[in-house]
Amino acid sequence: MRDDLNRFQDMMARLRSGSDEAARELVVEFAPHVYRAVKRRFRHRRVRVLYGTEDCIQSVWGAVFGHLERVANCEDPAKLINFLARVASNKIIDRHREVFGRNVDGFHYEEVPTPSQLDENGRLQSHVLSPSQRAVIREEVALRTKELSSEKRTIFNLHNEGFTSGEISAKLDGKVSARGIRRVIQDIFERLRK
Repeated sequence: MRDDLNRFQDMMARLRSGSDEAARELVVEFAPHVYRAVKRRFRHRRVRVLYGTEDCIQSVWGAVFGHLERVANCEDPAKLINFLARVASNKIIDRHREVFGRNVDGFHYEEVPTPSQLDENGRLQSHVLSPSQRAVIREEVALRTKELSSEKRTIFNLHNEGFTSGEISAKLDGKVSARGIRRVIQDIFERLRK
């Protein structure tokens, strides 16, 4: 046990000094931990399809070697494994946000900033929507959901109120299963994105 810790600390010291061999050792020794962290956090099937496991693993290693000083300061293997797992989790969360955008009032969208929201460098000043922007989104959602059947509109409204699929199914007296509710909600969101 102590030999493993000494070997790890030696590898970290060589990594701090810029050793390519230590970097290879790091990848070989800790790649299974990165792979396990990525697989554990890859729950959403559509993100998996758009952002493969290998892509995510490469992205994690890119981030690790981009911030090598943080990795090289890990005192023991457990801390490094926790750091790698956190990087993997953040990469997947970021990708999920890229793919699905933000969720406002039940409507997934990518916000397009207006010139008034940008500072002099062209960066977004605030991520908070104004009340008028929220009203426009609500009106757009209402128009696009107008042609839905009353049952689907009820499901959509209950979902926006925060009810789970199981709770919505119970409110509909079990006419539609929880899985069916999820499918209906997914279909509605697909229609809203068009």
